Amino acid sequence: MIYNVSYGYEKNLPEEVRSKMTETYPEYKITNTANVKQSNRDIWVINLESDKSIMIVRFEDGDVGEINSYKKLM
Repeated sequence: MIYNVSYGYEKNLPEEVRSKMTETYPEYKITNTANVKQSNRDIWVINLESDKSIMIVRFEDGDVGEINSYKKLM
């Protein structure tokens, strides 16, 4: 199994992915990204942050799925 992982920020996301994230999670800001390429797969793992929580989501082939979410301690 060979794969390539690239790390970045919102500016590194393709426009399709960025638009989907801001449309789906308007109250969150994109903080960090990771792009995993394996065979014919192109997977984005995206960290989102709001005032009250942090969420990690996955984007592949137009589909968005929540991996995990954490409440911030205030």
